[in-house]
Amino acid sequence: MDAIDHPWQLTEAEWNAERSRLRPNFVQERVTKHCASQAVAAMKRLEWLLFDVHAEPRARLEAARKGEIRISRQEADDLLDLIQSPIRYSDVVARAIALGCRYEGHVDA
Repeated sequence: MDAIDHPWQLTEAEWNAERSRLRPNFVQERVTKHCASQAVAAMKRLEWLLFDVHAEPRARLEAARKGEIRISRQEADDLLDLIQSPIRYSDVVARAIALGCRYEGHVDA
């Protein structure tokens, strides 16, 4: 099997399992250097996994805030709703395809 360089190369089941594994554990009682570095590593892995899916909506809202573009109140609300919604595997795949990335189209058995 080839190495996985990008999150859309995972199957949906693998992506969901990795996403679940990276959920933060808020039960930690005593913060140590080791658990802090684990948290940083997990955040970096999560960032990779989510593939900056909300980059375009955030950029559009920021441009509107700066007055560079005009958007309707409804569009602003829709963009905010999108940003606040959980990212799914299908969102990662859609972004990869939109960016012209090669996607093999994994199908889970």
